[in-house]
Amino acid sequence: MSIALCDSSIPGDNDGLKKAIKWIQHRQLLVPRGDWRVYNRKLASGGFSFEYFNSWYPDVDDTAAAIIAFVKYESEWTVQSIVLAVSWILGMQNRDGGWAAFDTNNDALFLNKIPFSDMDSLCDPSSADVTGRVLEAFGLLIQSPYKKQLCSSLIGRILLSSGRAIHYLLSTQELTGRWYGRWGCNYLYGTSNVLCGSIADSMGSYGLTLLPTSNSTGY
Repeated sequence: MSIALCDSSIPGDNDGLKKAIKWIQHRQLLVPRGDWRVYNRKLASGGFSFEYFNSWYPDVDDTAAAIIAFVKYESEWTVQSIVLAVSWILGMQNRDGGWAAFDTNNDALFLNKIPFSDMDSLCDPSSADVTGRVLEAFGLLIQSPYKKQLCSSLIGRILLSSGRAIHYLLSTQELTGRWYGRWGCNYLYGTSNVLCGSIADSMGSYGLTLLPTSNSTGY
C-alpha cells in the first residue's frame, strides 16, 4: 500500500503516508537471530518479515519490498534502514545468482523425495519471483537520489550481485518466455516480477513473449 501511495504522487509530508513508512521502518529486524544465520553467522541483520513480529524468519521478498517503499518515499531518515536491508539481501544471495525466500543455498532438492516432505517444500531454492523483486529494488535504488549517499563499495556489490541475478534469470527462463513464480500465482507472478525487475534494472524485457497468451478477459 505504501508503494502504491508513493506511486500515486501523494506528497511525502502526508501524515498517513509518513506514519506508514515509519511503521515499516520500525519492523526492521536488527537482532542477530534466525534460522538464516546457520549459513550466514557473520552477516548482520537487516531484513523484514512477512508477519508482524517474526524475528526468526525475515524474508528476502518482503525486505526488497520495504526497500522499494523507502526509495519511493525519498526521505533522509530511511537511508540507514535501506543500507542495512540491502546489505542483508546481498549476503543472502545463493551461489546460482538467485535469491530464495528465507535461506541461503538451501537447495538439496533430493530431500523432497522424503514421503513427508510437505509437497516438495522442504527446501528453499532460488526463485524467479523473489529474484525479480530484488532486481527491482536494486534498480530503483541505483537510479534514485539515494545513490549519492551510498558508499562506492556497496554500489559495486549491488552491481555485481545484479549481474549474477540476471544470469540466473536467463538460465531459468522457459522456452515460452515465461518464468515460474514460487510464492504467487506461478507463471504470471514469476514473469511479472521478473519484468518489473528488468525494467528497473535495465535488464531488457526477455519475458514479453508471454504477453500474447492472455485469454479474452485479459488475464
